Amino acid sequence: MSTCILTGFAKKKHKVGTSYACNGSDLPITQDLGTSIFQGPSGTILTVPATEITYTIIGSTPCGDTIRRISTKTYSLLTGATYATGNTPIYTAISPDGISVYVTNQAGLSISMYSRNTANGTLSAKTDYATGTSPNKVVISADGKSVYVANQISATVSMYARNIVTGTLSAKTDYATAANSLGLAISADGNSVYATSATGVVSMYARNTTDGTLSAKVDYAAGTTPYGVVVSPNGANVYVVNSAANTVSKYTRDINTGVLSGKTDYATGTGSTNISISVDGKSIYVTNHTANTISMYARSTIDGTLSTKTDYATGLAPYDVTISQDGTSVYAINVSGNTVSMFSRNTVDGTLSTKTDYATSTSAWGIALSSLGDFAYITSLVDNTIMLYLRNSANGVLTKMPTSGYYLFMHEVLTYDLV
Repeated sequence: MSTCILTGFAKKKHKVGTSYACNGSDLPITQDLGTSIFQGPSGTILTVPATEITYTIIGSTPCGDTIRRISTKTYSLLTGATYATGNTPIYTAISPDGISVYVTNQAGLSISMYSRNTANGTLSAKTDYATGTSPNKVVISADGKSVYVANQISATVSMYARNIVTGTLSAKTDYATAANSLGLAISADGNSVYATSATGVVSMYARNTTDGTLSAKVDYAAGTTPYGVVVSPNGANVYVVNSAANTVSKYTRDINTGVLSGKTDYATGTGSTNISISVDGKSIYVTNHTANTISMYARSTIDGTLSTKTDYATGLAPYDVTISQDGTSVYAINVSGNTVSMFSRNTVDGTLSTKTDYATSTSAWGIALSSLGDFAYITSLVDNTIMLYLRNSANGVLTKMPTSGYYLFMHEVLTYDLV
């Protein structure tokens, strides 16, 4: 079969210079340009435009085909975005498909589920599900079928089956952890779940990838008061932050069984809490809430070893930390500072710029970014809210949604096909 060469645009599936079938069997090709945002003052009367669809002929190919470009612009209006949670919300997570947001409410003994508009980031009214006592971390499997919550006082991990169409959750199934369960992580392959306990262990559970159920736990020694835990993207290592020991422990992970071995400790700052790893697996970041710093470690993608840390100043009492999917930004939530610190990240060596702080609600705690990097969600454990921020994917800048005025969103998608 003869082919024609793409010359006018780039796309995830087809890059410039690659070929497509002359008969158009692998068209249409779609290019998502993301969301443009226009701000207006309060009191403005605004009519949201209808969806616009325009067609442009962009030329013919050596095969004699004519390619057209279809621009579809969808508009929506947002007039503020602060959403009620349960009592004392702490951590939040977004489903891989982006249609659901979940928040653990520590004093409310619940997890709140919100349906999410993927175009403008807005959330529906919440639906609450019972957890154990003092729910803490929440994670979602990569296939979107299971949600897990670590319950600190109950010493359990609650598993919920998730409806991948609606985001609703089943009644919970509980699995025993060691006492004072704090941190939680799931491997990218979905085969293993890890829970940390303040008693000094990290527990591994084999996960059934069909129904999300867990095996009985296997415990491994950690440092003093382990908190945050993360699995490397390649599944070869698990890292645990030991808050009272001021260390991060590296374990070698068997990618077939999830079994851990060979703990190696690296120094952190004082009062280390949470941990995040870049998508490329080259950098690890740990928040130190007593030292008011974030520690960066270069990570070997061969054996998982870490470099000596490099510290960067944050605001007061940093707890949660996350990295954008494109690797260009790192965010630390400063609980006592009522701010979120944004650092621009060098995607080659993982080093960070000087921080830029953005105001949050009182005692912000957890943060989650949408997979496209256009929105951020931050919980406030005093205000009992989750707040929506707009994120500029070009520079990482956050804009807190106002309580008055409006934002008009224009989401544009280009489709290329044959006439």
